[in-house]
Amino acid sequence: MTKKINNQEQETEKPPEIPQFQEAQAQEAQAQTSKPARLIYVGPNVPGGILQRFQVFKGGIPPYCEDLLKKVPEIKELFVPVEGLEAMRRKIEESGTNEARLFYIAQQKLNKGVK
Repeated sequence: MTKKINNQEQETEKPPEIPQFQEAQAQEAQAQTSKPARLIYVGPNVPGGILQRFQVFKGGIPPYCEDLLKKVPEIKELFVPVEGLEAMRRKIEESGTNEARLFYIAQQKLNKGVK
């Protein structure tokens, strides 16, 4: 590759070529990041089998939960990525945390018969 500087042609370096294996790794990494999110519900069981504690959902919160989320918005905070299950479970069991408060509020509303 040549480049003109002050009316003189000078050789410049070619941009480095990406080896095929690096390109394949980049494509694989991009494919992994575009996979649908897997969420796990860590809240209390919802009567009628709508939601069960530790139920896993692929692609986010299921659309059939929309009415329930309007009535009990705390439930939305109780969906976490599968990788965060253990940390969230510990926070729910520890009194005084925001996560324990969300669980308790959701449980109380569900016990009152929110449908």
